[in-house]
Amino acid sequence: MKRNLPPAFLGLIASILAGCATTPDHTAPPAASAAAAVPVPDKLDNLQKGMTTAELVAQWGQPAEKKTLKSSNEAEVWTYRQVTGSYQDQVATGTRMVPRVDPITGVQSDSPEPIYSQQTVEVVRTSDLLIYQGKLVEWKVRDEKRTKLH
Repeated sequence: MKRNLPPAFLGLIASILAGCATTPDHTAPPAASAAAAVPVPDKLDNLQKGMTTAELVAQWGQPAEKKTLKSSNEAEVWTYRQVTGSYQDQVATGTRMVPRVDPITGVQSDSPEPIYSQQTVEVVRTSDLLIYQGKLVEWKVRDEKRTKLH
């Protein structure tokens, strides 16, 4: 015995399934603040092996740090830091006990409740450039998050 389902029922099922397929990703960090929403130009696109220190200073400015390698007086590591984004977040920083009454038994007890504080998260890009005999030889980049509680 063959049974036909009404078209309205099939439409309802299709809309429910379509709604399930487009759930947002709640694990992503919140949108960056208005000041950080401006795209930061990626200076790494302009790096080329063999660039002179004068060209680097012209494009990147003076580095935050310069370190001469002990193995060779002709080799240096120039370090640049750039904030590439930031956002605000609420984080649990502790708990406090609050009284409560069990609705079934009527017994009063204390329960822990979280205490939230505002936190600023900055994403800082650090670029280390290896300079040998006045020319760029290699570089590496790392991003790190810095947090500050308010």
